[in-house]
Amino acid sequence: MPAHRPSAATALDSVGAGSEKLYSYRYALNGVAARLTPAQARKLRARKDVRHVWEDRPKFVETNDSAGFLGLLGDKGG
Repeated sequence: MPAHRPSAATALDSVGAGSEKLYSYRYALNGVAARLTPAQARKLRARKDVRHVWEDRPKFVETNDSAGFLGLLGDKGG
């Protein structure tokens, strides 16, 4: 019999962030996205049924085949 896994809502409610859930991930990753204060993130991280808490950070596309890299934008310097 599989072990009981509390829902994401239960885990978020336990740290006072029940209304902050933004999205649920079920297929590639069993998790949720939520807005948390640093204190809520620490409490959530301390739960035995939570494997990991990540801070979302902006990621910027970096490529070596952009128009600028290839010199296709022309001289904008005047």
